[in-house]
Amino acid sequence: MVNVFSLQHFDILPNVPPGDEAHYGGSVSLADYCPYLQEFTWKHKSVLIRGSRCSYEENTPKNDVNFALENYGPHSKCFDHSERVWEQKSCRQIREWQHWGSGCYKYKCESGRLHIVVGNYTYTCYYAGQVLQVRIMQRGWLHRGGVVCPPCRELCAEEFASRGEYCKGGEEAPPPNLYPSDMLACKAPALASAILLTAAILLIGAIF
Repeated sequence: MVNVFSLQHFDILPNVPPGDEAHYGGSVSLADYCPYLQEFTWKHKSVLIRGSRCSYEENTPKNDVNFALENYGPHSKCFDHSERVWEQKSCRQIREWQHWGSGCYKYKCESGRLHIVVGNYTYTCYYAGQVLQVRIMQRGWLHRGGVVCPPCRELCAEEFASRGEYCKGGEEAPPPNLYPSDMLACKAPALASAILLTAAILLIGAIF
């Protein structure tokens, strides 16, 4: 007789009834739902379209589907996203992307700190677990989401050591308003502006 069992990786999970935690951890049944890292590639007729390895520039998503502003290349690593759903917002519509969780971004090890590059901005990490709130305008869309800072030593210890430097200790991060933050500016339609102007003129005429 063979005993079949699974390993429980979580003591508690949001929105999961107590006792069901052992069934969660991944979407691949062959792995018995245990969390693990799987490298994968997309192919079309035996031609490689895209893969998951952060170090390959050709894996960067095309602009129209790069909702989390990922950037693949030789100096990119995989970073966790925050619990907030990534969102793209324009003056006419909002897109919410449900398959977020992590993304590839370029990073720098400078001045004793880890710096993560998202879109056209560089964000500084001050402590492990810090959530970098992203609000970046690109191609008419406001991209909103969050990237989680890993411990500095995981990415920068070796590079700093080669330069005789080291990771600084964790400290309180600057207020959110000191980080880059773009705003979506929407102009009122011409017809609506004309109606408001006409109403203002009529109101002034009624007063005088």
